[in-house]
Amino acid sequence: IANLRTVKTIIKILKTVLLFLLLAIVSLVFLLQTESMQTFVARQLADWLSERAGCKVLIDRVGLKWEGSFFIENLYISDQQNDTLLFIHSGKVSGIKPIKENEPLAIEAAEIDGFVFNYSYPENDTKSNLDFLIDFFHSDAGNSDTSSLEIHVADIKMLNGRFRYDDYKSP
Repeated sequence: IANLRTVKTIIKILKTVLLFLLLAIVSLVFLLQTESMQTFVARQLADWLSERAGCKVLIDRVGLKWEGSFFIENLYISDQQNDTLLFIHSGKVSGIKPIKENEPLAIEAAEIDGFVFNYSYPENDTKSNLDFLIDFFHSDAGNSDTSSLEIHVADIKMLNGRFRYDDYKSP
């Protein structure tokens, strides 16, 4: 009888733990669908990138929907001289198709409204102000994986933007 009580107690505890885990997973899934949690996660990634890449990355708002749309507001990325490299007031992407092996990422539409992109070659430097980010995301020399990500966008709209190119090392 004592063993039967012990087994029943263990089963009761296991049921409680499993129910708690199931509720935690369901809560996390619902929480990740909220814009505020997505923005929180995006800001954490921006802080991580800021630390690792040696630039400032700031994001005001982010939203991702399960049907394949995404928006971002007030994205700021500095170069290593703390000048603006990229600023996007608002950006939207819709119709994101899931990536299948050996197939490009397909996007139906992308729109950027209110952007600034400053590309420059500083004086006495052989690299542009963008190269540090390219180098940061480039795979290590010891890595033999040469795979790449191909992206196909059917419709792109770029509104109210400004590109600037400065080459301070040219005569």
